[in-house]
This record gives sequence, structure tokens and C-alpha cells, in this order.
Amino acid sequence: DVPAAFPMEISVNPIETHCQADKASGGEDSASTAVRDPGILRSIQRASPETGRDAIHIAWFPHAGAGAASLVRPCREAPRGLDIHAVQLPGREDRFHEPPVSSLGEATREAAEEIAALSGSIILAGHSLGGLLAYGVALELTQRGVPPLGLIVMAMSSPDRLAADESLSHLDDAAFVESLDSRYGGIPDTVRDNPEALAVFLPVVRNDLALLDGYRYETQPALPFPICALAGSSDRAADRISMSGWRKMTSKGFTLRVFSGNHFFPLQHFGRVLEMAERKF
Repeated sequence: DVPAAFPMEISVNPIETHCQADKASGGEDSASTAVRDPGILRSIQRASPETGRDAIHIAWFPHAGAGAASLVRPCREAPRGLDIHAVQLPGREDRFHEPPVSSLGEATREAAEEIAALSGSIILAGHSLGGLLAYGVALELTQRGVPPLGLIVMAMSSPDRLAADESLSHLDDAAFVESLDSRYGGIPDTVRDNPEALAVFLPVVRNDLALLDGYRYETQPALPFPICALAGSSDRAADRISMSGWRKMTSKGFTLRVFSGNHFFPLQHFGRVLEMAERKF
């Protein structure tokens, strides 16, 4: 089960095996991680050929500090008919030794380049900071003439409602940890009490939140496909009211739903979120 506390993967080892293999074997305890690929996308699940339809790709943008490994356990509950990819930013997991990106625009361009090359229909899904990145990729793909089927944003206020005075990335380590705990739901004691774990954990999260701090919204054309906004019932960082602003970002259908849980509800309800994506888009 996904803990209520801040779910942070701090491994610096390559991720090499495949979630779908674990499903096929029926093994609950076997090693199950993502396929290591070049570039920014990591394959988490290949669609089962038994579905007999063209591939639908889910490009999942994880929350701040996280990477592909955070989806390995949740993906066991995912619908079998989806190709699931995680966006793996530099500075974490198998990209640990790469320098981090310096702006959301840089990450957006890299992700859009690879996602545009996928063969089949695409749904973008972004969690927290990943929601803002997914929105940027949605704009980029639309400008390239290859818009996705739809956009799912989770636990992220609409970009026009982001408050510049809520910056965390400039805080010293102690204050940064306390602020993460207060705003997002806590850091596990196994990380908080482990200096080596914190030495890996804090710089990655700090850099990701610095990307958010540096973001300034500029009015954009409404997206020509539906947006589905998902909020957590006890999320202190992004409630349903702050997420309702996503309605203005699309000229097509808009849906706002509330799931039980805190800021990390998308990992607890991973299968339900993707089932909804299959039905809606």
C-alpha cells in the first residue's frame, strides 16, 4: 500500500525490469520496476495484445522529486490495455548523475519531443508539479499539430492561480523539510532520520520546486481537447476550488472530480484514475 506520507523514491540505481512481467506471472513479491530506456520516457507497462486495439499511451508526469520507480507498485492495478510511460527528469534514479533541468520549458521541450514520436493515441496525466509540466507539453504538442486525446491534472492548481509568495525552494534544509511536511502531508521518518537519504532526497525536490517557483503564467489559447481535473479530499496544497480554474484552459469538455486522500491520492487510486481516462477519452 502507498503510505500517506511523502512517497519518495531515493534509489540511484537503474530501473531495468518490467511491471507487466510481474502481472503476467501473478507474483506479488517479485521484483517489478520500469524498463530503462534512453531519453526522458520510461516504459512502465506495455498494453496486453489481447485487447485487440491500437495502443493508447498514457504519459504520466510524477510529482516533485519522484520518477518512474514511484509508479511500479501502483501500476499493478492499471488497466491491461494501456501503454504507460513515466516522464523521468534528470537528477533522479537512472538519471541521477545528469544535471537537473533549469526551467520547466526545458523539460517541456524534451518530453514533447519523445511523446510526439509515440505511435498511437496519447493521454497526458500530471500529478502536482507534473500537472503543470503536462500542461506545457499539451500546449507544445498542440502547436506541433499532434494534440493528445486529453489532459488529466491532479493535485495542482490551475496555472493562473499559482501564488508566487508560496515559494519553498529558498528555505534552509530544516525549514524546507518542515514546510514539505506541512503543505504536502509529511516525509517518512525513514527519510527524515537518515542523513544519507536526506542528502539524496532534498536536492531533487528542492530543484523541482524551484522550477515551480520560476514559473510565470502567460495567457495561452484554450486547448482543443478535454481536461479532467482531480483533487484530493484532504489535500492542503490544491483543493477543488483552486483546481476549478482548469476549466478556462480548454475549449472542449471539462470535468472536476474529488478522490479520497491527501496530496498523493493519485498513487493510491492509480488504477481508478486510468480506468477513468480510458472511459472519458
